Amino acid sequence: KKLDISNEIEFDEIESQDKSYFSAIDKGNIIHKFCEIYESNMDKKELITKISKEYSVELSNGSYNELEPYINNYVNYLQFKEYDEVYKEKPFYIATDNSYISGIIDRINIVDNEIEIIDIKTNRLVEKDNLINYYKPQLLFYAYAVEKVLGKKVNKASILFLESGEEVDIDISKESMNKVIKA
Repeated sequence: KKLDISNEIEFDEIESQDKSYFSAIDKGNIIHKFCEIYESNMDKKELITKISKEYSVELSNGSYNELEPYINNYVNYLQFKEYDEVYKEKPFYIATDNSYISGIIDRINIVDNEIEIIDIKTNRLVEKDNLINYYKPQLLFYAYAVEKVLGKKVNKASILFLESGEEVDIDISKESMNKVIKA
């Protein structure tokens, strides 16, 4: 039996009543691709324009303005941070007792042998506490997978909500993990 958490938690977008230049899925995909590719020496607008074209979206001033807060919040998150190793969009596939877990981790940062997992979300922050509770099992699975694969403890797992730029730490203690993962 295979548990694919990338399908289990389908998309990290919630449809909005607000007028948007993008579908929630396209916006999420474009922003995630930006986060995967972006390096500090790159031109943000040039990169997001190129990525948008890959999704058959022509970027106008209005549509760029819609994406700009997400882009700036990601860039601000990266500012003044240095890591020994960074893995972006890292797929995994591991066995548990009677099933498999697979998924893609947005970002793994390693500094001084300390591991942190960042899950990037482009949700509208309508009910933040509900979103945190909804995504907590996903991060617990990610932490479990990284610990199994690397044989090292994950020190931190957090959700980075790009709409606001807020980073929310998730409890990844053994007690929390044991409630969700029956390995």
